[in-house]
Amino acid sequence: MAKGAAKRCALPVAVALLSAASMAQLGRNWAFVVGVGDYESEAVSPIPFAVADAKAVADALMRNGYSADSVVLMTSDVESGNLRPTNVNILERLEALSVQIQPQDSFFFYYAGHGITREGRHFLATTNTRLSTLATLDVSTLSVEALGNALKNIQAQRAVFLY
Repeated sequence: MAKGAAKRCALPVAVALLSAASMAQLGRNWAFVVGVGDYESEAVSPIPFAVADAKAVADALMRNGYSADSVVLMTSDVESGNLRPTNVNILERLEALSVQIQPQDSFFFYYAGHGITREGRHFLATTNTRLSTLATLDVSTLSVEALGNALKNIQAQRAVFLY
């Protein structure tokens, strides 16, 4: 099965499981959806469907029990502001969500964009990604380590991560 087909199958299952589990516990459904298809640096190739995929995921979540005010959608077609998926904006939004999400809630994280591995370290590319050195990756991407630290603060009882 192709990777894209696997993702298309996994998403409806994840949404259904989270929605059913959340309704049983009466917690709230939260989602953080990121789509990075275009990058400021020409050294990072665009991903034609990343933004459309992220928007489709957010729409599917809202059609399946997630309220619009509990779905954060960050896409690279946003020109500026705190919904543009830079590394800093993503971390700040996750921090803000960590205060709102309660233990009885559900949390869904979705990322569509480039992944980068350099010198044994892993990164998610953001709109402001610079590839030149490990030091520039540290300050211009979302390291999996930084993402993990941010997600540790989210106290949701149930969580699904797709990236």
